[in-house]
Amino acid sequence: MSTRLESASPATASPATARALRQLRRHGGLVALLVLVLVNIAITPNFLQLQTLFVNISQVATIAIVAIGMTLVIATGGIDLSVGAVMAL
Repeated sequence: MSTRLESASPATASPATARALRQLRRHGGLVALLVLVLVNIAITPNFLQLQTLFVNISQVATIAIVAIGMTLVIATGGIDLSVGAVMAL
């Protein structure tokens, strides 16, 4: 009584599928941002107005400045992630 185990070869994706997955990994953030903008355009009636853009920029400005600064600190090797606690104060 012996049993034979045959190993199945892994399924390989077609070159087009592999290329599409590579592009999605590379540009996934932009695709997600585009989807969010399109959903907001469809749901929010005043989303495309200039006033909405100014409100969004004014609300995000402080966090964006801190995020850019933290990116530079982390990229140079002086890792300090305590800014989140300070921003919460």
